[in-house]
Parts: sequence; structure tokens; C-alpha cells
Amino acid sequence: MVRAKFVVDSVTKTKYGFTTIVATPVIGGKETENQKFFETTPGGKLELQMKDSATSAAAYFKIGAEYYADFHEVGELVVPPEEQAVPTPAV
Repeated sequence: MVRAKFVVDSVTKTKYGFTTIVATPVIGGKETENQKFFETTPGGKLELQMKDSATSAAAYFKIGAEYYADFHEVGELVVPPEEQAVPTPAV
């Protein structure tokens, strides 16, 4: 699995009933985690188009908010980092 971290730059609704979300990789700054992500993914763009509806995920995305994007091959068993067991030191 590969994890990336993006910040939403724009959320645009169209007259055709779609919302376009554009996000770019986080850049350095004060947050140490963002600096680490910036070292491996300093550029790029993620663009999603979603159909507007009462259950649309488009409402989830907020301008300026940061989101993780986890990429893994279909069929690969993946446990997100925050759910992985932390080894207990032997006593």
C-alpha cells in the first residue's frame, strides 16, 4: 500500500449536476508529517468528478482540508496504518 496526503484546492459545482474536487499533495510547513510527505510526493494533482445527489461523497470534501489517499492493488489485503497492531515489547 502507498499512502499520500492531499489538500483540497477547489470544490466546483457545475450546472450539469456534477461536483469537481481538485487536490494537490501537501507541501512542507510547520507540520512534520507534511514535510515527510512533501519529500516523496512534491507535485501532482488529484481530480475527482462526482455526480450530485443526496448521498454524494462530494459534500465530504472541504477546501483547505487535508485527506489521506491510500492506494493498493485490487485484491491486496490491506490494513490501514492506524489499525495495525503495535508490537508489545517482551518482558
